[in-house]
This record gives sequence, C-alpha cells and structure tokens, in this order.
Amino acid sequence: MRRTIAAAGSAVLILVCGAGCGGSETPATPEASTSARASTPSPAPPAPTKAEDAAALKKAMVGATDLGKPWVVAKNAPTTGGDSAEACPGHPDKVDQVTTVASLSRNLTEGKGVGVNIGTFWLSTLPTEDAGEVKTAYAASTKACRTFKDANKLYVVYSLEGPTSADGADEVLFSRAERLYTDKAHKKLAYARHTVVARTGRVVTYVSYASLTTKKDPTAKDFSRTSRLLEIQSAKVASTFSG
Repeated sequence: MRRTIAAAGSAVLILVCGAGCGGSETPATPEASTSARASTPSPAPPAPTKAEDAAALKKAMVGATDLGKPWVVAKNAPTTGGDSAEACPGHPDKVDQVTTVASLSRNLTEGKGVGVNIGTFWLSTLPTEDAGEVKTAYAASTKACRTFKDANKLYVVYSLEGPTSADGADEVLFSRAERLYTDKAHKKLAYARHTVVARTGRVVTYVSYASLTTKKDPTAKDFSRTSRLLEIQSAKVASTFSG
C-alpha cells in the first residue's frame, strides 16, 4: 500500500491599475499549481515458506472422490521406465531444472486392474507468478525428444497440440500429445498420453491422461478428458490458494 502526502498549491491574484488608475482590474492567469509527492511503501508481506506451500499443495491436490467413480488411488501405476531425470534417452529433462518452492504429485487410475487409464497430477509453486521458465523448459524438452524409443521398447512420438485455455486457470503454459507405437513405422498405436500444463497464480498444474486407443478416437486426438481433469484440479487449486 502506498501513502501519498500532497501539498496543496496556491493561486495568486495580481491587480493591475489601468490608465489613470481608472481601468478595470484584470486578474493574471494563475500559475499551474505543483504538488510535492512523497511515498512510503508499506513492507511487502513475507513470502510463504516451503513448508506452508507444501501444506497448501497437499490440500489442493485432487483425490479419487473429487473425480468420482470409477477413479481410485493408484498403488502401482506403470511408468515408461528409463532415467526419470531424462526427458528422453540422452537428454536431461529441463523441467526438473525449473526453480520451484514446493511440489507434490499423485497418480489415480480410472478403475482397478490391468490396462486401465491413468491420470497423473503434479502441482508445484513458483516464487512468483512468472511462469516463463516453465514454458521454456517444456518447449526445450519436447523439441529434443520429438521421437525416441523408450525403456519399454515402444516408439514414442511427441506432438504439440491440445487446448490453449482452461476454466479455472490463468493461462495454459503447454499442451502435448504423446503417442506410443509398437512398431518403428508408427502404424500400430498402443496407447497415448495427453499432457496439459497450466498456471493459476503461483501454482503450476500438470495433468496427464494416459489411455488405450478407442474406436471412437483411434488416433488419440481428443483432449476432452484431459481438459476435464485439468478443470477439476485447477478449481481446487484456485479455492485453496485464494486466501
């Protein structure tokens, strides 16, 4: 909050005697008043600590009840294998180098058993609302890993596509389709993973939805389910951090 102290200016009226001192009185144009301004900035509130952000993220993270049936907490969700510090073999993941305050992740599955769809949620807080570093990191990692073979011997292809806005989020930072094929020619699509990253205040929300292909969407172009998960998560983030 700024406090401003202003000193009021004064106008001076000068009377001039006309010829023979019988003329009319003519007021001179007053000089423009000047204001002396002094500001004393109030001290900024202290930034939340890592522990405070971590506690808020835990409260903001979605659970199976937020998504409704048949979603459940994943106990042993499958992964793509490989080095978790790499975006793809031989390329460090630039996202891991982004400066954050606190972070939290969770996997949920759309039902129980083998072959069920997986939702991955990752929340992190930034020092400020500037998410430029996040955008740059995701773009760099995707550019370096357009196509590669993962630890499970599947052929991965990254494609920049998906929503550019989301309800409940201030901005969408990044969206990508990840298609995994069983053949080198990229003809036999095994499954796909849609990822959308958004910012709400200082909070970055990462949501990915991995699913098997369907007859309705054989090329995995439909981001609607991922977008819906993002909206639910963003709403909970906004509610938690609004205070």
